[in-house]
Amino acid sequence: MEGLHQVIDYNLEACCKAAPQQMDRVRRVVSRVPTEDTRCLKMFRKAVDTILSFAFSRFASSTMDLSSFTSEAERTRCGVPEQAEHPPSTMKTSSASRSNLLYYLLSLGKDNASYYQGHISAASEPDERFLELTAVLRVMSVHIPEVEQSAARLAETAPLFDFPGVEGNGYRSLLQIVDACVVKLLEANVYMRNNREKFHFRVHSSLTDIRNYVEVLGTLRAMLKYTERMIDVEVAAGTHDLFPGNTSDDDNSDLLEDWLLRVETLDQTCFFGSCTAFHVCPSIRAALHTITTALATFAEKYQSLELENPGSGPEALKYLGSNLLASRKFIMDPELKAQALVTSTRELDITFCKAFWSVSESRFFEPVHWWMLPKADLNREILIEPESFTLPKIALNEGEMEEEVFIKPPSAHIGERPLMVRLLSTRIREGQLFIDANDTVKSYKLPSRVLPKSDYLLFHAHGGGFVAQSSKACDLYLREWADHLQIPILSVDYTLAPEGPYPRAVEETFYAYCWALRYAHKLGWTGKKIVLVGDSAGGNLVFGVAFQAFAQSIRMPDGILALYAPLFTRYTPSPSRVISLMDPLIPIGILTRCLAAYAGLPEHVVMEDAVTEADEPTGSDDSTPSGESQGSWDRMSPSELRGVEEMESIPDSASEDQLKLQFNDDKPVNSDSTRTSQNRFPFVIPSAQDILSFTKPVTSRVSHGIQRATNAANRSYSFVADTAESLLQSRPSPARQRSNSVVNPNAPWTKMVAPLKRYNFDKIAANDPLLSPLEADEVMLRALPAVCLIATHLDPFLDDSVEMAKALKKAGYAVQLDLLSNLPHGFLNFLLVSEEARQGNALTIRRLRSLFGLDEPVLH
Repeated sequence: MEGLHQVIDYNLEACCKAAPQQMDRVRRVVSRVPTEDTRCLKMFRKAVDTILSFAFSRFASSTMDLSSFTSEAERTRCGVPEQAEHPPSTMKTSSASRSNLLYYLLSLGKDNASYYQGHISAASEPDERFLELTAVLRVMSVHIPEVEQSAARLAETAPLFDFPGVEGNGYRSLLQIVDACVVKLLEANVYMRNNREKFHFRVHSSLTDIRNYVEVLGTLRAMLKYTERMIDVEVAAGTHDLFPGNTSDDDNSDLLEDWLLRVETLDQTCFFGSCTAFHVCPSIRAALHTITTALATFAEKYQSLELENPGSGPEALKYLGSNLLASRKFIMDPELKAQALVTSTRELDITFCKAFWSVSESRFFEPVHWWMLPKADLNREILIEPESFTLPKIALNEGEMEEEVFIKPPSAHIGERPLMVRLLSTRIREGQLFIDANDTVKSYKLPSRVLPKSDYLLFHAHGGGFVAQSSKACDLYLREWADHLQIPILSVDYTLAPEGPYPRAVEETFYAYCWALRYAHKLGWTGKKIVLVGDSAGGNLVFGVAFQAFAQSIRMPDGILALYAPLFTRYTPSPSRVISLMDPLIPIGILTRCLAAYAGLPEHVVMEDAVTEADEPTGSDDSTPSGESQGSWDRMSPSELRGVEEMESIPDSASEDQLKLQFNDDKPVNSDSTRTSQNRFPFVIPSAQDILSFTKPVTSRVSHGIQRATNAANRSYSFVADTAESLLQSRPSPARQRSNSVVNPNAPWTKMVAPLKRYNFDKIAANDPLLSPLEADEVMLRALPAVCLIATHLDPFLDDSVEMAKALKKAGYAVQLDLLSNLPHGFLNFLLVSEEARQGNALTIRRLRSLFGLDEPVLH
């Protein structure tokens, strides 16, 4: 009974902040229960449950849109009330409410740990699952104060980086992901607390869930520390740029390169197992689980074919059916899937990416499109021969003589070649009855009525990371657009990298745009209005088209719509780029290869000695440190150094007696940096030392359980070194020495991986707006037509759109920025499975109508 009183006391303080009247009523109920009567145990438990559940629901519903993170069934199970609708771009969680939720999570951890601690102390042979669970809950209690402190700083600073009137940037997105992880831990702990005494309760299942999300929380803790460094650079520079590496300051550039290497070495596997896509909406989460399973299976087949016959890896597509049968092992073991996926995305070449992303264009999906998508009377490919032609030049001043501009076919890298485009229209219009350059009509059933030419043409450039896909892969949403807008759509199939690196794709896209202006009568278009739209890589290309049209003084488009576009084509840190560590569609390894392939960069491994030493990651928890430079230790504060020395003093092979860890739970985790947080959270989960004190002489099985639990706790302290490094007063000096300190200093409790293959992005020409539209000057930006940008809060390229909107606003030009919640990069590809994706597509159609002038303009 005393334990229950303690739990009530721990939680009443937080609950009273939410609703004093409700908590007073609960106090009165609890005070009337005779505590000496053991029969009142269930009544006490019910009172505690009321307090805890009410705190969760009250905090969540008043400050946070939990519908973003949990399904209706999950919210009902945890007692969370229905949520009011919020605008898609609203991010509701405040710093105070986040702290309350974290405090509540600690209370649940204390309650669950105390319960199983009692079982450990009462048993002659403690269950190793109870030992591991208690240790994991203690790890959670170590992470939470640090997460709360970092999140509070980001929440305070993030609004400074917003586009005016729109709450959203990479810092806010990281906070949203942290909130999603906290909610998952809350659900798991609430479920354990409510069901742990029931006969059917499975400890192992709940332990697995809690352990997986505690590992995610630990990695997020490190990510928050890294983003704090970005804020430090911006504060020191007095700017609010989401790309702090976009500066001529060599000191900052070297420091950010060092931090980028550190992010790369974080182990991503925790994000791709059972926790895959935990931060996105449930309707897409299931689809992403399927995609990651397929990716891991395809990678396995790809590698086996490459070993048998180098160069035959792409033929894995032929074995699609058998691959699906082979995926059962990844379905049964999500952690095996995570390891296979991370390994393949970090190590396999760009050919693998091209092959896998081409799956959506296979014949397997054609029946789906036929039955479920709007019908199109015209959906034909047109081959444009490489020939020169002229277009009228736009007169800048009245009275100037009419001139013409000579348009040449693209020739970069691979010479002049025919270019394929796709013309799509729901109804046949005048002039569209041709297929090739000779104006010959291909035999197909003609419609009963041919519509007149449209005043509007939508010019589209597809995505695929510059290296994959074609207009056929976009059929899913192009048909939806054509059906709703009732206008023809012309989509260009530009040459893909690395066969045709920059500037081939942007040259071809511009050539196709000029061809559409020259031969408008063949497209069923009067030539009145044309809007450019591009998704992902295509969004980058349509800006390049507009810049070239301005440079050559030809007709500008009437509007531009870019969806989740990479507008800064450099491998540089930004808060949203960090999200690629957990993004199932464009993980960090693939992101790096795509940007390098488009830029035409050959692979160049930097710091070969350091990378060679890290080629065998420290997969063992008991590995020894591999040599930190003395200078780094000298830069640590005494409190930081003491914390690291305590960790190092743990022997590699420790007995139960030796494993009485030197974790002093009365001390702050980091005495200088978390003193406030420790006061905020006044209680501590029992330590491994406490666990061992409950045990009697143990068998080897229990000894193994203790070792597993202790190892789990040790791994949590991998972030002590990261925290210490983040507080260094000066940057490391030479690049090689700096890289060695990044790759090699894996402490005994750290599990890290080798850095990615390095590309010399410094070879990219600076200030090239055709490659990186974000680098365009104000003169070019002012020349642009009306621009709409659509991105998602969970997109690694979110910061690109935010910074482009800021640049356009600064140039004094019209721009509309829309940010969607809980959707991943490439959400348009999920229209058939996700209501949220369909809502995002509906917004896209509204923006297109606005750019064409069919609706009221929304630009500001």
